[in-house]
Amino acid sequence: MTQNFILEMKNNIINTSPSIFLFEYLSCGGMLNQPISEELLAEGFSMLSSLIKDFHLLYFNINLIIDSKLKFKLNKLIEDLAPEPLINVIFLDNSSNFNQEFEKSIINSEFILIIAPEFQNILYNFVKKAELIIKEYPEKKMLNPSSVSISIFSDKILTEISLNKDRFIFPSSFSLDQFIGHYEELKMIKSSLKFPEEKIQYFFIKPVDGAGALDTFELEIDFSTFILNSDLIIEELKALKNLLNKNFPNQNFIIQNKIEGIPLSISAIAIDGEISFLIINSQILKSEPYSFDTDFKYLKLKKISYAGGETPYTELPSDVELYLFSKVKWLLYKYKISGFIGIDFIYTQKEFVINNQETNIFFIEVNPRITTPYIALSEIFRQENLNLAMYFFEGIFIQPNERKLGSLIFDYHAVFQKDEIEKEISVKISKNIL
Repeated sequence: MTQNFILEMKNNIINTSPSIFLFEYLSCGGMLNQPISEELLAEGFSMLSSLIKDFHLLYFNINLIIDSKLKFKLNKLIEDLAPEPLINVIFLDNSSNFNQEFEKSIINSEFILIIAPEFQNILYNFVKKAELIIKEYPEKKMLNPSSVSISIFSDKILTEISLNKDRFIFPSSFSLDQFIGHYEELKMIKSSLKFPEEKIQYFFIKPVDGAGALDTFELEIDFSTFILNSDLIIEELKALKNLLNKNFPNQNFIIQNKIEGIPLSISAIAIDGEISFLIINSQILKSEPYSFDTDFKYLKLKKISYAGGETPYTELPSDVELYLFSKVKWLLYKYKISGFIGIDFIYTQKEFVINNQETNIFFIEVNPRITTPYIALSEIFRQENLNLAMYFFEGIFIQPNERKLGSLIFDYHAVFQKDEIEKEISVKISKNIL
């Protein structure tokens, strides 16, 4: 993958001007008449900005619909682009017909790339709508995983069930009712219980279709007196469930065993099920004590938030990297993935035996869309006048134990974090000293 690819794209594209519709749900009017979280909007616009820069440098004609509240930010971005960009923008306000503009933009574009949250089937619905439209236009192409894949990977329980069949190891997950029911059963036989040495146990509570640690909590439960106080512990768990339902009425929560280890993610781009790009990132997660103005005796809560990460992460043993590569390769092939996906996992120092299989990798979830690391990876590529978006069309993958992707990516290190003041994703890149 060299400058020759970009020059070839330039020569071909200037003459034919292929177009792409870039859509990021929050920036592009998905919540036009509703209040939007500044933090989520900033993250979404940062991803959209990276895509605009990348496809501009590949000489694409870019079609956009944008919430008019972002007009100043978009105009500033366009002013800074050189050479003069080929960008068509429709600004939306409260009187705009969002659905009509969305459909027109798809019809007027050869390629379509959609970013949206998985919860409440938002991503699925937009991708499915786009698929139905382009069905009538065989020359058009989605740069997204299919709606079928999204329907599986947007549901954490369904993801776990589906991938367990292929020997992907996950922390055990349950509905809140299943979790509480388990301890009600234990209460019935508590006289014969033998608890492990760890009397304090930890879990994550998260939406079944959540993304980016949104509405995610760490739960600490003191089981040291369960035999004596099982009724009180179960009562507090039921109270917590009611508080979650009351405060987050649109969420369906699950509870998952917490695995102690390093939180990492894989960013991958595929073409018809074949890997064209893969990299491993670390994740920065923050936690702070949280309460629902209720004092629990046996339960403690912390609010978990995703604060960014670092890329690339190169500290895994080579055999672990090769194991991850083989699992991701199989996943992409089986589900015929095209486009970008993110896969979250935990790496543990000690090995566990799960279902007669030794592992120190626990998969957490699959995000069937562009995720935050794209912003930093895109910046790294631009340091060398290369372009991450070219992997949507043509890719050469060099296996991870060779420690290089065209010898480029491991020359750099990027830290990407949410700027609490500017409410944007900031990226700091350093070049490794050999």
